[in-house]
Amino acid sequence: MTSGLTADPAAGGRAALASSAAGSAGRWSARRRLQTARGHLDAVMRMLEADRYCVDILHQLSAVEAAITRARQDVLATGVISAADVADDVQAAVFGGAAPPPGGERRAVR
Repeated sequence: MTSGLTADPAAGGRAALASSAAGSAGRWSARRRLQTARGHLDAVMRMLEADRYCVDILHQLSAVEAAITRARQDVLATGVISAADVADDVQAAVFGGAAPPPGGERRAVR
């Protein structure tokens, strides 16, 4: 089975995106969304310093979270990924914790 992934020594030999049109578009889109999130977060910092209304700050924080969520989706959509192959790695990235060693037993996300 051919996927858009290659071994990445910097990631402990785990899969990384190969150079491809889909990978480049996904990285560009994720980068753009993260720049948007950075702008929203900068706005939150200014709002806190200016002692703005808490509901306005909460709205801005929601915009930060939404931009990060969309960036995460762009990264996941950049390659042909089998959920069984990366379920533990994705779970560790989203919820924290260490990923299992390469070639270790994988469990399905439910």
